[in-house]
Formats: sequence, C-alpha cells, structure tokens
Amino acid sequence: IVFQAGRAFGDSLAGNILTRLSEHLTGELPNIDLDVESIQAAYVRSHFLAVGGEVVQLVPIGDATATLYVPQKGSIDIPGEQRVKVIQKLVDAHNAGQPLVSSDDLREGIEDQSLSNIFGQPLYKKLKADFIRSPKRPLWEIAI
Repeated sequence: IVFQAGRAFGDSLAGNILTRLSEHLTGELPNIDLDVESIQAAYVRSHFLAVGGEVVQLVPIGDATATLYVPQKGSIDIPGEQRVKVIQKLVDAHNAGQPLVSSDDLREGIEDQSLSNIFGQPLYKKLKADFIRSPKRPLWEIAI
C-alpha cells in the first residue's frame, strides 16, 4: 500500500495499491491514529487490480458474501455462505492446478441440492455464462 497526500488517477500503480492517507486517519491533533480496518478494506478492494487481474480470486465481503474475480471475465458477487463455499472449492482447485471438481465434491455438506438450486436461476445462469463451466459431466471448473 502506498499512502499519498493527493489523489492519483486509479487505485493501483504496478503492484502497489494507492490510497489517500487522509482517508485512514482518525482522531484530532495531537492524537491522530491510523484506522487499520480502513486500510485493510482499501487493500481488499484494490488488491486484485494491483496484481493485474491475472489471478482467480474469491475475495470475502463481510461474513456471507464474496466477489469472484476471473481474468478477462470480470467479477461477480456471490451472496450466501453455502454459495461462497461452493465457489471457494472451484477457486482452490483452479489455483492448485487441479481445476476439475466433481458436482458431488462441490455439494458436499449441502443437503441433496443441485447447483442450480444452491445458486438460484439468475445467478446460476450468469455463473455458467461467464465464470464456471462443465467440460464433461459431472465435473466443473473456473472458466478461463
């Protein structure tokens, strides 16, 4: 993270996250402190851009929501704890070099539901269109 006095164009420069120092200060003179949570939020918000958007990531947003980032596909918010767990399995498999995950492994711990029921039709349709694919039944992977 690079703290700046002004506001440069963009949120990152090379592998560095840019943020205004004044946005992360609390208190008044002479007792000024840095707001660590605010700095962490800036990092999470811009980290993907700083690394060039070249890695598949699932970035948590709160307790039960995350954003899936897929290079050249963009991002999509995944609301719901069970949905996040399913997508996390796909991201972990992709990043470990073993991208194919069976439907049964994805649904493990989720009682007898299909992926379309877990995600609901609008989200499932968007995921299948842009972010995940099934090259052969019953296997799934991140669509790169």
